[in-house]
Amino acid sequence: MENNFWRIKPTPAIQSIKKLSKKFNIPPILAAILLQNGINTSKKVRQYFHLYLKNLYDPFLMHDMHKAIDRLIQALDSKENILLYGDYDVDGVTSIALTYQFLKQLYSNIQYYIPDRNLEGYGISQQGILWAKENNIDLIISFDCGIRAIHTVALAKKYAIDVIITDHHNPGDFLPPAYAIVNPKQRLCGYPFKGLSGCGIAFKLLHALCIKKNIPQQNLYAYIDLVAISTAADIVPIIDENRILVHYGLLQLDKKPSSVGLAALAKIAGLCHPITVSQIVFQLAPRINAPGRIAHAKVAVELLLSQDKSIVSEQVAAINLLNTKRRKIDTKASKEALNRIENEKTRCTNILIDQEWCKGILGIVAARCVDRYSKPTIIFTSVDDKAIGSARSVPGFNIYEAIVSCEDLLDQYGGHAYAAGITMPIDNIPIFKEKFEAIVKKEVQKKQLTPILDISLVVDIKNLNPKLYYYIQKMAPFGPENMQPVFVTYGVQAASWSIIKEKHLKIHFHLKKEGYLVEGIGFGMANYVDIIKGNKFFNIAFTLEKNDFLGENHIQVNIKDIQF
Repeated sequence: MENNFWRIKPTPAIQSIKKLSKKFNIPPILAAILLQNGINTSKKVRQYFHLYLKNLYDPFLMHDMHKAIDRLIQALDSKENILLYGDYDVDGVTSIALTYQFLKQLYSNIQYYIPDRNLEGYGISQQGILWAKENNIDLIISFDCGIRAIHTVALAKKYAIDVIITDHHNPGDFLPPAYAIVNPKQRLCGYPFKGLSGCGIAFKLLHALCIKKNIPQQNLYAYIDLVAISTAADIVPIIDENRILVHYGLLQLDKKPSSVGLAALAKIAGLCHPITVSQIVFQLAPRINAPGRIAHAKVAVELLLSQDKSIVSEQVAAINLLNTKRRKIDTKASKEALNRIENEKTRCTNILIDQEWCKGILGIVAARCVDRYSKPTIIFTSVDDKAIGSARSVPGFNIYEAIVSCEDLLDQYGGHAYAAGITMPIDNIPIFKEKFEAIVKKEVQKKQLTPILDISLVVDIKNLNPKLYYYIQKMAPFGPENMQPVFVTYGVQAASWSIIKEKHLKIHFHLKKEGYLVEGIGFGMANYVDIIKGNKFFNIAFTLEKNDFLGENHIQVNIKDIQF
């Protein structure tokens, strides 16, 4: 039983809590959480709780958006051949599905292209540009990739193919020679929100097209569920503009998905009302990702575009089978990786390579290693003389910047603060391993290498009631930088307990001197039962939820950690 480090946020001033609570007639606990998150004015509170599509930012605030839209309109008016080029993960696949469906209502000369992960690798490939040339493409629009594709964009330019790059990854020191680059993270961009997913930026491109061509925006909102899926799956911040997009996207996915194929996939993935970000992350996204990991992502795009009820069942079954196969492959690789890490516990980083590991599951394996050992991790496989890796970080440590410090050893790299991809000569691995270890050892803080559980407030269990639950749900959608509040209660004692399915702990607990009982469920916590049934007092960290299983309808706590 490895406990987390509980990091409890400072409690705001009592007077500020009372003032906000009284002004908006909300529980003091909710007022305190809002203040902790910087929501401290009437305007901010209203914006936080009242999400409206009309409050989305003007897409033309994004650098090069005017230029990109003018070129797209020129292509539409001149009947040019347009190619949509997307990455092979959920973000790229949803970007293609969104843009293809929307533009197909206006125009027919559109094709899409997704590179083969194993044969072409990440980003705009040389093979992709040659395919565009052979198919007489006039304009390429990239999604979720391209910001570092200097050489291949130059090749497209040589063949007189214009490229509009839409991407959300960090740019390098030099930008590709594209016709236009739409990326809020580039230095010249004054767009007020930098946290959009790749599909979110595709949405803003089409948003701008609607404005310029006087197209009803409702036509675009019909596909907003795809934006929500990408935003949830790509682990970008669920704040600001993303909260609006995810809120309305989840509502649509719940009521009327944008395609028959998506509706069928949501059903087989077990999504249930109300659909949440976590359901997307753990149930839907892995299935959309599966074809691109072990086969070809085109299969996923075809399903998301499918409106044909006669073939959807077959398409969904094929994707589900690929997901099952993917799960077996990554489970085996994860077990092997975790076993090897046991021998390197003195290091600040975990860097492993195995030529048998599939390229498509490296990120999953890296994430599992981080979950277990809380260290920046890079998992490599090898193809010929190249090492291809996927990196994942721990909270608060920018692994991308650490990788940039090693760029003299790399052929390619790209990504975010917490996730990145790398390619390098395999002979450079030993040098890279030691250099990367030294950088992390120097810059990472010891507490970042300990599993951290962020706690909002210490609460009295008497305050855990349906009214508080109702208001907390108003804070959804939850996700990075807007996580569901975690509470702590000290000094509780188990009144009763049971084990469910041999691994989950169900308990009723109360304070030392009071009989007020609270029901709790601790998933995967059956190993705590021997301690709690010894009548020991313990501290409990939890989120608040509603239990409506088998017709029950009452408040319970979802236990995140127990400390004695």
